[in-house]
Amino acid sequence: IKEVCAVGKTPVAISIKFDNYPEETAWELYNSSNQLVASAGFNAAGTSITGFKILGFLARSTFNANQCLSPGTYTFVIYDKYGDGLADGTTQPGTYSLKLADGTVLASGGGDFGQFEDKTFTIN
Repeated sequence: IKEVCAVGKTPVAISIKFDNYPEETAWELYNSSNQLVASAGFNAAGTSITGFKILGFLARSTFNANQCLSPGTYTFVIYDKYGDGLADGTTQPGTYSLKLADGTVLASGGGDFGQFEDKTFTIN
């Protein structure tokens, strides 16, 4: 993680390896007060999934982003507009992970999770 965070914040790396349809994927990150902290893959209003193909991501490519998070509990939600998660009937489903700089996995998943999957984790 190359992100330099303000004192008291922790860098978290978000990585999504898409299936063959990056246009179906979006994600959101909420704090414990259910406030949206970050998101990607939605239209400007945040009401519709536009996915990542519109941003230039190709099938099986990988999206990486870093977030600086204060101590607390967070919920990562990943969405699939088609409803098959990061699976597309091939033998290589997509995956996602949120990790600390030392490699500690905070949340991960992939494959067929339906229309969405959420994972809660804590930053100390």
